[in-house]
Amino acid sequence: MYSGIYQSSAAMTGLEKWQTATTQNISAAGVSGYKKTDTSFSAQAQGGIRTGDFAGLLRTQTVSAQNSISFTQGQLTQTDNPLSVAIDGEGFFELERPDGSIIYSRDGLFSLSENGELMDRNGYRVLPTAGTIRFNPEDGPVSIGPEGMISQGDTAVAKLSVVRIANKENLARVTGGFAEVDGTDVGRETIETPRLLQGYYEASNVNPIEEMINLIQVSRAYQTNSKIVQSFDQLQGKVTQNLAV
Repeated sequence: MYSGIYQSSAAMTGLEKWQTATTQNISAAGVSGYKKTDTSFSAQAQGGIRTGDFAGLLRTQTVSAQNSISFTQGQLTQTDNPLSVAIDGEGFFELERPDGSIIYSRDGLFSLSENGELMDRNGYRVLPTAGTIRFNPEDGPVSIGPEGMISQGDTAVAKLSVVRIANKENLARVTGGFAEVDGTDVGRETIETPRLLQGYYEASNVNPIEEMINLIQVSRAYQTNSKIVQSFDQLQGKVTQNLAV
């Protein structure tokens, strides 16, 4: 009896984690460069119980859920902004936050600050491989080559820093992108010849229809497990009453 309660309670905890991830995905579906959170489920044996038959094995399993970030590429969409840049394939832009820390991002909707620096939408500086990216409004149009070389008029300004992250499991989601988890190594490596598209941006990799279907599945599964817990609770109450007689 208690086993059934534990199983359903564990399932409900996992479903709550799935629901949180799905809700976040839906709310961020329109955010450029956003990477969705996937939820996977696994079974764990309860209390070291050993059993040889399949039916018994099912009765002695509890479910746990794990969330992970999906780094699949989103759709590349054209814009009228020459400062927008999309990475076609692997890689991340490097951004510097006001505190000097570095984060990694796929969001290439860039703009100019008041002093002519290239910034992301959060006001973080877009980093080049060396020096600083700064433009003069009087020096002509800006062009960004497929390998990241930035020019204004006939003058080369800098080259965008695009890096490969080997250990993506060591990245944590933060405002504007991803940061290294403290004490870990993300395996950062500069990509010398990235594939960039000027005048494009990468949309999120969220499929809103799939996420809405996930929400329905979560709701139904949660209701089912909630009813199972209630049934076991009622049964336990009846057993206790009978034993007391």
